Amino acid sequence: MIFFTRKVFALLFALLVFNGCASLQTRQPQDFWARLDGIRQGDIIDTRTGKAVGFQSFIEQASKARIVYVGEVHTRREDHEVQLKVLRGLHAAGPVVLAMEMFPREKQPVLDRFSRGELTEQQFLEEVDWENVWGYPFELYRDILFFARDRGIPILALNAPPEVVRKIGREGLSSLTREEKERIAQDLRLHNSPYREIMKDRFEQHVRGNIKSFDTFYEAQLTWEETMAETLAQALNRYAPNVTIVALIGKGHMSHGLGVPKWVASLVPHAHITVTPVPMNYPHSVVDPDLGNYVWITEAVVTRHRGRLGIMILPIEEQEGVRVMSVSPGSAAQRAGLQAGDVILRIDDKTVRTFEDMHGELQKQRRTHRFLLLRGNEEIAITVEME
Repeated sequence: MIFFTRKVFALLFALLVFNGCASLQTRQPQDFWARLDGIRQGDIIDTRTGKAVGFQSFIEQASKARIVYVGEVHTRREDHEVQLKVLRGLHAAGPVVLAMEMFPREKQPVLDRFSRGELTEQQFLEEVDWENVWGYPFELYRDILFFARDRGIPILALNAPPEVVRKIGREGLSSLTREEKERIAQDLRLHNSPYREIMKDRFEQHVRGNIKSFDTFYEAQLTWEETMAETLAQALNRYAPNVTIVALIGKGHMSHGLGVPKWVASLVPHAHITVTPVPMNYPHSVVDPDLGNYVWITEAVVTRHRGRLGIMILPIEEQEGVRVMSVSPGSAAQRAGLQAGDVILRIDDKTVRTFEDMHGELQKQRRTHRFLLLRGNEEIAITVEME
């Protein structure tokens, strides 16, 4: 998790094209579907071979691992459905533990009480401080948590306290008090060149907010991941070798063979696999080992609304808003003055937190919409005349 607000940084795979009723499915390169070579929704692709494997075959292989990482884009329901299917399958195959990025490890006592059935849903949300420690819609995670609780599956909190990580982003590791340092991983490996290079790319694409510099950005991201890794390494030492830990984390924390899986393996050597849900119309080849050991093909990302705006956007999971990646020449967006790099914070009276928020406003029968944008550090209000 990144550190500006309660929300969490993840690698941003989902692309949506706001251009009439079109979707990415109609805007791929001409050879896109040929490159997929018969891959269909629901397929599980072994990226080593490029071939689909059956669910039971996948579960058999996954159950041999000590940790199975299942990535997510936090707002994408289909990713959470995949996570639940993996958890169900592995639970049927043997003992499991559910480990979740969504909770600071200081909240472990609350998770334990929830697991024992001592808390109602509302009590759980209040005591775990869901809105501040995570903030995404709880309904996306409800089925996973209650499946684990109802079957006696331990739930493990992985993360560092968000307020400490935010402070690192603003002021750096050197600003932490002794007490704050005790709340995060005790061994931060800051001199990892491949990881720094990837973080530089993400930093360039990132809405800076109150980040002081790349160094503080890097320190905060590393703190987040190293704390999760330390917690998982401790769990490997605590649980029996036949227990499989199902770890739910953002996709960006496990791509390119780096991030959390690499950190954990360096602390406690073990077998692990990574599983990445990817939309059917992901704009690059899904047979990509950088995405994970397995890619699970989910429903295509489709956007429909009556007006024509003409932008390509990405979610910004560390804060509210969606980021404009490109603006179509001659479009309503270009005429209104939208620019690549803008962050859309609000449309009319609706705060934009997810794609769904934006879709809902643009589907309304209105010719004119008021947009509030963040451009650099300045908020800008514009009016958009829809086509």
